[in-house]
Amino acid sequence: MKINLKSLVRDGISLILIVGIAIWLGTQIPTWYKQFKGPFREGDFSKHIQTQAYPLTLYGTTTCPHCKTAREFLSAAGIPYNDLVIDQSPAAKEAFKSLGENGVPVLLTSNKLFVGFHKETYRKLAESVTPKAKLISKASEQ
Repeated sequence: MKINLKSLVRDGISLILIVGIAIWLGTQIPTWYKQFKGPFREGDFSKHIQTQAYPLTLYGTTTCPHCKTAREFLSAAGIPYNDLVIDQSPAAKEAFKSLGENGVPVLLTSNKLFVGFHKETYRKLAESVTPKAKLISKASEQ
């Protein structure tokens, strides 16, 4: 039996490439899934709201420019929210981890979650949990 070294090397390289591509694809599937499903998620997020003062909770960091923009928008619009800073509070960090999200800002109600910042989406989420009259009165109380 004669072993062809050239075909053996070619088959070995092919096998390594196939395994490498399969591993790479396996690591990309969660990312693609998140992109496909979009920034919205529905579910039971009531445990993130029930002990807080307001029906909206924002998870963010001190270093994220999008989080800063989200905070500025919510404050300027008079929308009351719970500001949980995950890089300053171990409890906020643990609660954020339980969401399974990787990016911030995350704004959520008791049944909806939105990742990122979008003015109209933030406004709609706020109006879905607090009628506009309540938003204005709560903002004036602060």
